[in-house]
Parts: sequence; structure tokens; C-alpha cells
Amino acid sequence: REHYSFVWRTLRHLGVDPARVDDALQDTFLVVHRRLDAFAGRAALRTWLFEIARRVASRYRRTAARDAPRHCLLAEVEDT
Repeated sequence: REHYSFVWRTLRHLGVDPARVDDALQDTFLVVHRRLDAFAGRAALRTWLFEIARRVASRYRRTAARDAPRHCLLAEVEDT
């Protein structure tokens, strides 16, 4: 609860589609839950959260780009 807003804003700032931010947020905290034992405290908790959110956002952007329709108008193709 304490870091929800920070992670949500981070995901939005990193380009996650607004319709998918809640899913990315849940995925981020699932990774945190799985890896909490590995957190050694060498960095601030927010730094660690940011890095996890950055990787999750990258995965969401990559998926969105792959799933985006790849078409253009025929006139654009004829001009080139």
C-alpha cells in the first residue's frame, strides 16, 4: 500500500498503456513478492521497486508493439 502510487506513476511514466497499468502493477508486485527474500538492502527499496517496474514496463511495451496492427493506407505504400 505504501508504494502503490509510486509504482503506478512509474509504470505510466515508462509508457505502459493506461488500460494495462493495473495489470502491470499487479505483475510488478508479484515479482516483488517472489524476490523479496533476495532483496539485500544494498539499494533503497524504492530503487529496487523502480528497477522491477522498469523491466515490467519494458515487457508490456514490447508486447503492445508486437500486438499492434501493422498496416498502412495503400496510397502510402504506392508513394514509396
